[in-house]
Amino acid sequence: MSSQIGNPAAHADQHRIHVQGEEVRFQASAAVSLLVAMEQARECVIGVGCRGGGCGKCRIRVLEGDYDSKRMSRAWISEEDEVLGIVLACRIFARSDLTIISEPLPMAYVDRPGTRSSLQQADLK
Repeated sequence: MSSQIGNPAAHADQHRIHVQGEEVRFQASAAVSLLVAMEQARECVIGVGCRGGGCGKCRIRVLEGDYDSKRMSRAWISEEDEVLGIVLACRIFARSDLTIISEPLPMAYVDRPGTRSSLQQADLK
């Protein structure tokens, strides 16, 4: 479903993004992250935090479609999460139409002592 990003600007196509359970749809180019595309469309269906992968606020699950991804902080997205399509919207780029749903952080992550919350402290693997 995902792959490491090469050159997102090379894919200028527009893709439709549908948020399951919502009447929200917006367009996303492969040249910008899904989070940026949502903001450009003036929609507000994905949590917005640091915009760089360090806070985990933009966790989503991709239910359908293909995307490229940049490295994600293992503080918020495990390898198992990625296999299940759980990613950070600020770190993925649509390669096709996508169906997504918000995937809030599990309660175990919220206010967990020692949890790293900034990009500078997060391990990018």
